[in-house]
Amino acid sequence: MVVDDPEAVDVTWEFALNGRVTSVESGFLKDWNYYSTVSVSCMVSVDVGAVRNELSISEETRLGWVLVARCSGSPVISASRPLDVAGGSQELRMELSGSSLGGVLTVELTMVTLDVPTFVTSPFAPSKLGHVVLSRETRLTLEGSGGQVPILPVSFAGQGITNPSTAMWWLKVMSRDLHASADAVLWLWLNTDNKLLQPLLERPDGDVGTTWMHLLRTDFVRQLLREALASEEIDTSEQYPEGSLGELLTSVVNLIAPSIAVARAKFEEDPGRVETELQAIVNKVAN
Repeated sequence: MVVDDPEAVDVTWEFALNGRVTSVESGFLKDWNYYSTVSVSCMVSVDVGAVRNELSISEETRLGWVLVARCSGSPVISASRPLDVAGGSQELRMELSGSSLGGVLTVELTMVTLDVPTFVTSPFAPSKLGHVVLSRETRLTLEGSGGQVPILPVSFAGQGITNPSTAMWWLKVMSRDLHASADAVLWLWLNTDNKLLQPLLERPDGDVGTTWMHLLRTDFVRQLLREALASEEIDTSEQYPEGSLGELLTSVVNLIAPSIAVARAKFEEDPGRVETELQAIVNKVAN
């Protein structure tokens, strides 16, 4: 069950480049470049009572706002920390590093369940953690060429891999220092020996290249989630440095759960479902 009433929520978007509010003209974010930090501000007002009535949920069900940002030219997905839904106006903010952006930027505001009671009041009421009950989004075209994603074309021959010409990609984690720059410690190798990947290497914006990018993006984020779940050091309540591995892994966890503890519990209960939910989130991009 989702909220269908268009008057239940009012959303206003604002964008800034390097701390200065900028205008959006005809769907283009002007003056953006790879060295720009894009700040997103979302002001939202919601009739909480109307939402609860439409969803047939009680006060025991905890709802939260999450911002999710994704780009058509990058496998990187970012998510804000959950903010509990309250009456009146609320502001959600997130900052995006220009080095991980490119193409069409989609920023989605979602209302999700952060906590649900053991017994729900209706068979149609949301009963799972992370259930998306409301979604609003905005899309912007970033001026400039394709995004600087951590992708390197590499020959897999000589890497000690059986049948190297049929392997596709390899996420190499050079360090698990959560405060280190993600661009410095994550190397995503694309296998130049695999002829099927040539469209992704040569024409990533073409139809076949776009399909491969969907698959690459899904697997990239799935592996990042596995890294986060396996980390003994990660604390999703900590404010890691901008662009760091810790910030990136925290944003991936935020896609599916309000904390690393909840994410681990969900994954232990049903890892297949978690990865399926992740697929749906990651590949919800502009065509």
